[in-house]
Amino acid sequence: MGSLFHNTSFPILSFLLLLPLSLCCRQSHRMRLHSMPQLVSIVVAALAVALLTTTTIVNADANANVDHASGSGKVNAGFFAGYAVESVKITPTGLTGTLVLPAGSTGPYGNDSVRLNWLVEFQTQQRLHVKITDAAVARWEVPFVVDDPQSDHHPTQADDQHMSMKHKKSNGFVYRDYLDADGREKKANAPADHLTAAAGSSNGFDFEFSYTTSPFGFAVVRQSTGDVLFNSTPSTADQDFNGLTFENMYLEMSTRLPDQPNIYGLGERVHQFRLDPTGKTYTIFARDQGTPYDDGLAPGKNLYGSHPFYLEMRNGLAHGVFNLNSNAQDVVIDNNLLTYKIVGGVFDMYFVLGPEPESVVQQYHELIGKPTMIPYWGLGFHQCRWGYQNISVVEEVVRQYRVNQLPLDTMWNDIDYMDKYFDFTFDPVNFPTSQMQQFVANLTSTNQHYMMIVDAGIPIQSGYPAYDQGIAQNVFIGDPNVNAPALGSVWPGAVHFPDWLAANSSSWWVNNLRDFHTNSAAFSGVWLDMNEMSNFCDGDCNRTTTPSIVPPYWPGQTDIQVKTMSMDARHVGTTEFNAHSLFGFLETRATNQFLTQVLQRRPVIISRSTFPGHGRFGGHWLGDNTATWDDLTYSISGVFDFQLFGIPLVGADICGFNGDTTEELCTRWMQLGTLYPFSRNHNTIGARPQEPYAFGPTLLNASRIALNLRYSLLPYYYTIFHRMSIVGGSLFRPLMFEWPMDSTLLEIDHQFLIGAGLLASPVLTQGATSVSAYFPAAVWYDFYNGAPLGNANSGSWVTLDAPIDKIPLSIRGGHIIPMQNPNGALTTADTRTQPYQLLVALDANNTALGYLYWDEGDGVSTEALGHYTILEFQAQPTDSGAQLTSTLATPLYAPLVLSKFSSVTVYGVSSASTVAVNGSPSLTFSYNASSKTLVVSELSLSLGQPFTILWQ
Repeated sequence: MGSLFHNTSFPILSFLLLLPLSLCCRQSHRMRLHSMPQLVSIVVAALAVALLTTTTIVNADANANVDHASGSGKVNAGFFAGYAVESVKITPTGLTGTLVLPAGSTGPYGNDSVRLNWLVEFQTQQRLHVKITDAAVARWEVPFVVDDPQSDHHPTQADDQHMSMKHKKSNGFVYRDYLDADGREKKANAPADHLTAAAGSSNGFDFEFSYTTSPFGFAVVRQSTGDVLFNSTPSTADQDFNGLTFENMYLEMSTRLPDQPNIYGLGERVHQFRLDPTGKTYTIFARDQGTPYDDGLAPGKNLYGSHPFYLEMRNGLAHGVFNLNSNAQDVVIDNNLLTYKIVGGVFDMYFVLGPEPESVVQQYHELIGKPTMIPYWGLGFHQCRWGYQNISVVEEVVRQYRVNQLPLDTMWNDIDYMDKYFDFTFDPVNFPTSQMQQFVANLTSTNQHYMMIVDAGIPIQSGYPAYDQGIAQNVFIGDPNVNAPALGSVWPGAVHFPDWLAANSSSWWVNNLRDFHTNSAAFSGVWLDMNEMSNFCDGDCNRTTTPSIVPPYWPGQTDIQVKTMSMDARHVGTTEFNAHSLFGFLETRATNQFLTQVLQRRPVIISRSTFPGHGRFGGHWLGDNTATWDDLTYSISGVFDFQLFGIPLVGADICGFNGDTTEELCTRWMQLGTLYPFSRNHNTIGARPQEPYAFGPTLLNASRIALNLRYSLLPYYYTIFHRMSIVGGSLFRPLMFEWPMDSTLLEIDHQFLIGAGLLASPVLTQGATSVSAYFPAAVWYDFYNGAPLGNANSGSWVTLDAPIDKIPLSIRGGHIIPMQNPNGALTTADTRTQPYQLLVALDANNTALGYLYWDEGDGVSTEALGHYTILEFQAQPTDSGAQLTSTLATPLYAPLVLSKFSSVTVYGVSSASTVAVNGSPSLTFSYNASSKTLVVSELSLSLGQPFTILWQ
């Protein structure tokens, strides 16, 4: 690091600041710091000396000033150096101290905090925490994300907090990724020399932390490479960005970036997956404004969710940065700088070191909470639209699905079902309660489910139970000027909005859901909409005075209370200014409480607004998109984003919500959308119908093929969901996650992986009947016929045929995919009664690995009761051929023995003249020497019994 520092005395300072601190923290993991008084004395003395030294980090490539032009009332338009270190104290896990504003210094807008507290925690081998707060005033800090009593989520308090994510277990079981020819686990996602270097680092951590004293700044360095991942110290010589800024309603911090940085995340927005780094501003603040493409220019195109997390790729290695802050903010990327501009709260920053992209995602999810395990039916197909005007229309949709042999698990209703748009009601004319009860009962009898929309606003009407109870229990957001609830307006007219920070708001919500479920319709899941929260007024509808909270800087160069509540509306303990972006997250959290604690079922909750930690409780859909080819394409990046954000149950409205779709567009969207984690066809009132049977034979036949493909792959999807519930991670995955060293993949967002084993290359262009697809260096096969694809030694482009009834899908060598052909079944429950199949794709070493997670499909105590089994499948070479084995990786759950394997297909078999199943010759196999495909059929092997299939 010496070359990064301008001060020639840095090598000594580096020793004083880095090595003693690292050794101290390393010993603290072993609880031995108290036995090292000499070391502690040396460290404290070294820090005292260091406080007298000023060191400046410089970067010759960064020479542009940050633009604050969108603010108002600026008092200092020039360079602001920020704070200086006043004190430092070593702690068992890092350090604490204070920062002070030099006399006479003024930040961009004034009202600077004079003294700050700062905290550094070495939390795990790959995670560092840096927090900066006001020393004199308790400012707003986000609750329930990294410490949540409802979900027992306390990642910084766990006994095994220093354990690498790749070692995390569930009841003693560990999912593995790959096998080499000898059956040993192989890590394929990162260079081996890097992993060795990190594991052998001198301080036990993958990172080093350093800071400068005046002006204050800090740096996070990847220890194995010396790469500076975050560096906030301003240069007093270059004055290219401000130092730490901490004002009443304005915070600013910058870090240096390499040329053309590869940054992903910072949602929610519609965009290409890789963020444009050339003078762009990305606003983060929950907002209802449709789904415009975000060009990074004012006004801000921020959407429903608020996710201040980004993943950056550098030279094949990944790291992530999360700033736990719910206030409105801009993240500006320009001139080799990334700058946070935030209008409240504190800096509460977490750095995760990966180094593989998937490891970064897992480490982030370990912090904010791993995704919830969903019920099996949640992965089935869903149908909805705004404009099903009565129950007869809804019943006919369900009937048409069945008549046309189209799988359908869940039927939904938009706001049409409500009485005057009141939550927890049915329209007595168009959706009579008795008919709805019978309809839901009929769905249940055919193993189908019902979900309905619930909006955020509670209508103001005496005699309406949700309103009366809410008033009595004081659960609504308060007016800032009078002792009464704040007034909003949405579909039913005048409304109040729940304050999810009120102690009894969750129980009030749960009781209303319980009453509706018991007395009206036994719904299986809940759809939460308008929960940014969306308001038909700009601020309080009763407002006659100027809001008391007006920040000097407007993120997105837009009044942040447009189409929502006034920023000074009262929550318990804070204001809307601070809590706004948490509404959807906390509403989902309360809804999850009803489903998991009252119904004792796993949650399917689809919410429009989200925040970090949301995936612990529910899923998301990408909002009010439009029936265009661009929206089809951008949906892939949207799903990618929410894999990063820890909300893997996500999808776009298939065929488009707004506007009229076409048969070709809807056909291609059905093919892509049936591979989303959450798969739902949905459109708006007044648009032409777009159910899979609504156009003609082209859409109908292609949809039937696509839906049967989805349902056959659900054992694979479900297994990945279980894995994510244990260790976090992604399902719908960018290619770069598996080949981070291949720079071609950094901008590819028109293809995607399903897990690590399947590669989809959808048609995204009107009129196209072929796709130019990139195949990273690996053994690849056509999923449908086993034809070899790509180049095992280098990445290559291949043109794939894609007629109107086909989505190109490929399988990666080294993977085994458990499948279950529906065989005419039209629900997940009925599909699960069918036999299983295995699709085996051998790699260059004739090996492959796969898993099947099997349980009852629902229930919140599955693992605690041991009501599940995990099977591990391995293909390996033998002296005379190769073999496939199935073994129980966890104890047997008895009902599993009733399920059978009916066939095994193996791609990449060099020869097979004989086949033996559990030692007995098989007469029901075929081998195609041209395609090198072996098919062993007419099996009846119990999933509950180990087996071996040998070919030679």
